[in-house]
Amino acid sequence: MPVSVTTSGKNILFVSPAKTVALGAEQVPIQRLRANVSLPALTILGAIENAGLEVGFIDAAAEGISELEMIDDISLAYGLSATKIAAAVSERNPHLVLVSSMFTFEQPAVDMLVKELKHSLPGATVILGGVHASLKPEWHFEGAEPDYIVMGEGEETIVELLKELASANPNPRRVQGIAFRRSDGRIERTPSRKRLEQLDRPWALDKVLLKEDGALRYTDQMCRKHPVYVSNSLGEDVGTFSLYGSRGCRYQCDYCPTTARDGANVRHMSAEFMFAQFLTVRKEYDVRVFANQADNFGVQPEGKEFLTKVREYRKASGDADFVMNNPNAFFLHQFFSPESGYRFDAEFLDLLAGAGFNTVTVAVETLAQRFNRKINWSQFRPENILGLCDEIRRR
Repeated sequence: MPVSVTTSGKNILFVSPAKTVALGAEQVPIQRLRANVSLPALTILGAIENAGLEVGFIDAAAEGISELEMIDDISLAYGLSATKIAAAVSERNPHLVLVSSMFTFEQPAVDMLVKELKHSLPGATVILGGVHASLKPEWHFEGAEPDYIVMGEGEETIVELLKELASANPNPRRVQGIAFRRSDGRIERTPSRKRLEQLDRPWALDKVLLKEDGALRYTDQMCRKHPVYVSNSLGEDVGTFSLYGSRGCRYQCDYCPTTARDGANVRHMSAEFMFAQFLTVRKEYDVRVFANQADNFGVQPEGKEFLTKVREYRKASGDADFVMNNPNAFFLHQFFSPESGYRFDAEFLDLLAGAGFNTVTVAVETLAQRFNRKINWSQFRPENILGLCDEIRRR
């Protein structure tokens, strides 16, 4: 285990690594190469800054999206290479480097980066976190040897770990929710930490949204999922931001990591907190595209209250120079609630229109019958879906 480290000054750096995409026929990527607003950096760095520590941030995909590197015969990494990131990190000479590992198929790129960081900065402590690192920490220890892995929601864990490492006699066993390799070579996990009850926590907006020269790091052209989401009135060269107001999902679909990561009970930011952050991002950073990334957007009361506040702001202020969308798609039951007897919820659709949605994506089915059986097709008839499309178009 590494010796104690200092946490004063600008010596904590968060790195969002290059992203990976699968290759299809004729070695062509099967989906659009795009970056995402780094939600892990936004929340984790917000917690660290709130603890009084200074931080830095590099997003390999956003800052090098046109740079390509083959991982193997069937996958491609895009973003700053591990060598370039390590060189940029070395210039800042941090004592602690935080790296996110979100998806299983991206582990090779993450491991390449961790190896390069350990080689270029042998005195630095490298800490991994994220969905994949949380579920399979042993895989990363086999592939790259990070110093620590934060498992689960990391806002409280990372601050405790940093304070422990800065103590005179650091003992990582005192920190819940981490994994590390012991001196005898075995991987040790400390007891799991309870999921956060309160999601209204500070965000590191400056560090994440702005590059060092003050320019916006994320634009709609870089981050959008598909051209269908582009607003004709705004164009593509405008700032974008990701909304992630809730954690957890009750549907527990096998193909999705949300329940394993966040639980079946939905926890939600307060509408007041979400709206305050929305206003800050809109007014101070002139962001014009707000894309939801949460799995239950508009289902919980807090989400509807937030959208109501956005609608009221749009009407009262006259500020209509922004759009909202939901690239993750709405479920059918959000428009035909089982609790209401599957009646069409016109008020919810009016709310989306009033809040400035420019695109509404509806998930009709999943292409897999085992998941389709979760849908009550005796109630969701083709005429209901076509009628919904007509109502969306009319608004």
